[in-house]
Amino acid sequence: MEIKLISMVLFLIFMKACRTSKINKVLVPSYYLEDSSSEELILNCDFEIGENEMGFVLKWHHNSVPIYQWIPQKKPYALNHFKDRINTEYSSSDEKYKKYSALAIKKPSITDTGNYTCDVQTFQSSDKKGSQMIVIHPQNSINLKYTIDESEQIVNFECSVFNIYPFPEVKFLFDDEEKNLSTDVDYRNVTSLYNVTITAQVSKNDIRDESLVTCLMKINDTDYERKESIIYDDPKQTSTSKISIDGENMLASELSNENHGTISKPHLGVSIIILINMVYGHLL
Repeated sequence: MEIKLISMVLFLIFMKACRTSKINKVLVPSYYLEDSSSEELILNCDFEIGENEMGFVLKWHHNSVPIYQWIPQKKPYALNHFKDRINTEYSSSDEKYKKYSALAIKKPSITDTGNYTCDVQTFQSSDKKGSQMIVIHPQNSINLKYTIDESEQIVNFECSVFNIYPFPEVKFLFDDEEKNLSTDVDYRNVTSLYNVTITAQVSKNDIRDESLVTCLMKINDTDYERKESIIYDDPKQTSTSKISIDGENMLASELSNENHGTISKPHLGVSIIILINMVYGHLL
């Protein structure tokens, strides 16, 4: 019994001494909105190292390129294309091996999109873990419009998204549902930003008057989306339906008066005649 207990204690001591560096997770947002007035973007690395490990070094990489390094006995420093864009004075913890482990990026831009990897090393072991981040330049505007081709009985829809990054997915929704449409996409890349226009043709028979038409724009692999909506209004269809509705209401009112003996309201023409007679009598 004593031998087993001693063996277990020795095993636990051995395991503790052999515990290696381990990164639990990297705290990197899936996307970040570019803003000229934005504060620093903080990327964190949650890790553990063995108590007896020596020679600790922490590094950050952007798309496999080293951009930051910190050795506890020295000041951290930035490298390569992030040399002047990382706040090396930023401290995320009071712990000896975590004080300068976070990455503080000044005014992130679309060029900062990519994979960020935290790399922890000692003389005894090492570990690394990364995550993808997309920097989004929000669109300036979304314009949605339509025209009606009466000769072809077709409605032409057009939606344009201006100055967006990265390239978005854009589609039409009709009453919040997606139709199986043949959509044409045209885009231009201006100073790394995209102007995207999609067009679609819909038969007048396939769209209900006063339908809610929506242009939905979203960035893949993120939950970022924006939309613009309008009400489809067919002038010819609307005027016809109004005449039909008014006629039905008037007929229903007259039938109700005849059947129930109620007093009907004077028609507009009768009201005008009465008003003229009153004014004429007053003048006399």
